[in-house]
Amino acid sequence: KTAFTHLHEHRYPEAVALFERVLARNPQMVDAWEFLGKATHKMGRLEDALHAYQEALRRSSGASHIAIEVASLLFEMGRLDDAAAHARLALTSNASFAHGLLAQIALQRNDLDTAEREARLAVDDKSSRVMPLITLAQVLHAKHDYEGALAELTKAEEVYGRREAKEPDLIQGLHLIRGKVQADL
Repeated sequence: KTAFTHLHEHRYPEAVALFERVLARNPQMVDAWEFLGKATHKMGRLEDALHAYQEALRRSSGASHIAIEVASLLFEMGRLDDAAAHARLALTSNASFAHGLLAQIALQRNDLDTAEREARLAVDDKSSRVMPLITLAQVLHAKHDYEGALAELTKAEEVYGRREAKEPDLIQGLHLIRGKVQADL
């Protein structure tokens, strides 16, 4: 089986071993570094994942889709300044994601005006992304705009309902925010 098969089958240790063998023979393979990052991330080895993603980013001369992976991981690790810097690298090619992550960073810092502006920029992108709507609902909840938060959650559910691929991770936190809003009302 290939490393990609193991990765797809959630057999991360096997995928890591195969990607490491590939990279030992050819360290220039950007995709192998990127997928090594994905596999080690899934295993909870965040520092190893960060190293692999950063190597992929360096070898790709700053590919924005890899910058997004680095930004997300850095956010997960609580390294907000670094996460914001990497998110900005992706603004031109993936504005919705970059603005969405910048909104989450601002929300984490309790900078609600920036969080709302970034979340609205993420939502303005005409994509079918659900997370920016949930982030905007979180911001509006924090600003005590409960009706606005509920409206964004309803939109998020509608967007999710139109998606062909129903990935539960996409609506992570939606019901929690709805519960918080309803409790506050």
